[in-house]
Amino acid sequence: MPALRWNAVRMSRYLETEVLVVGAGPTGLVTALLLAESGLKVVIIDREQRPATHSYACGLHPASLELLDRLDLLDGVRAQSRRIDRVAFYSPDGTREAEVCLAPLPVKHPYVLVCPQNHLEALLAHRLAEQGCAVRWHHRLATLEPGPEGVAAAVDQLVGTATGCAVPRWHWVVGRTLQVTAKYVVGADGHYSVVRQALGIANETLGPTEHYVVYEFEPERELADELRVVLTDRTKSVLWPLPAGRCRWSFQLAGHEEADVFEKDRDPFWGEPPARAQLTRQRLEERLAAHAPWFDAGIRAVDWAVDIQFEQRLARQYGQGRCWLAGDAAHQTSPAGIQSMNLGLLEAEDLAGKLAQVLRGEASESVLSAYEHVHLAAWRQLLGAEALPAPGAAVKPWITTHRRAILSSLPASGPALALLLAQLGLASP
Repeated sequence: MPALRWNAVRMSRYLETEVLVVGAGPTGLVTALLLAESGLKVVIIDREQRPATHSYACGLHPASLELLDRLDLLDGVRAQSRRIDRVAFYSPDGTREAEVCLAPLPVKHPYVLVCPQNHLEALLAHRLAEQGCAVRWHHRLATLEPGPEGVAAAVDQLVGTATGCAVPRWHWVVGRTLQVTAKYVVGADGHYSVVRQALGIANETLGPTEHYVVYEFEPERELADELRVVLTDRTKSVLWPLPAGRCRWSFQLAGHEEADVFEKDRDPFWGEPPARAQLTRQRLEERLAAHAPWFDAGIRAVDWAVDIQFEQRLARQYGQGRCWLAGDAAHQTSPAGIQSMNLGLLEAEDLAGKLAQVLRGEASESVLSAYEHVHLAAWRQLLGAEALPAPGAAVKPWITTHRRAILSSLPASGPALALLLAQLGLASP
């Protein structure tokens, strides 16, 4: 466990650790778990009060399944997952324009598992706690001061307080501040990464912001075990089958479409007043009619809806010195293929391994620069920053027209991505 000292006068305490991990989503949890299993001292913090409670974006790629298998967590994930074997591409009129099959991939697990994110995070957090490293929820990174020998960080512990008399209002305030000294810091703290901002690392925008409205609901009949992507010249809509007979539709909004107003929450239950619930269902029906009129599975009950934006962006650096980024802190793209989270898990494994080597004196810090080089190059390829997949002589014109959207919709990266593109007659960029 990290060393702990109290300072009663300043209402602060001092923690010394080898690695401070900021952010307890899947990427941060995997990073902390691998470091802890390497015998290193780890502190992991997150500003939220609890893990995610909805299954936001958790289609696990074959490479992620191999990682979870190595961690001996795959059986636990599989118990609450749905298997996906194909990706099909459609025009709005229902024409099945193309498909790729995952089964031919030369990997141990040639399929995707769709798992609720809260379940995945619970498995990771439990395993991490078994290593003596519990997540410090409601802890917010306040300041970061990298130095040649380590990093000094101030971490605010947030506590609740109520103000007002007749109608009390609940607020989160700083209860005390932890002064943390770490050899290294990993920023796995998402799109608005405080670590990235503290380091002054800018994002490179590689495409327009995409605005989606997402609905999870129970259809009236069972769906096929395939991811379906509907493409137009301006929008992308995605159907993911989910466990327990549910599904998720994500509709990209065109410029003229009105967005619903939902908040991404972490409460264990989601609900709306009856009138609002009826409007949500009506909007879902309208969007299905506009984007996928061929969808005839019906709507038994709407479970959840959210309004969210995604950017095509990549950090110009993955870090510097003693502070490094992983996952959504470094990149974001379209949610169709859930690439950002899955590549984040692979980055977590790579970074944790290299940090362990450096801290044990088995490698120099140059391996961290290699980490940055490899993953920046992978993302520039995935986002089509230099070139798009090249169409072969016999490729369908529809595929050529939509190849950028197809590239971001396939549940794979690296060699596996190249093999899936080849099924469509496209050469990896």
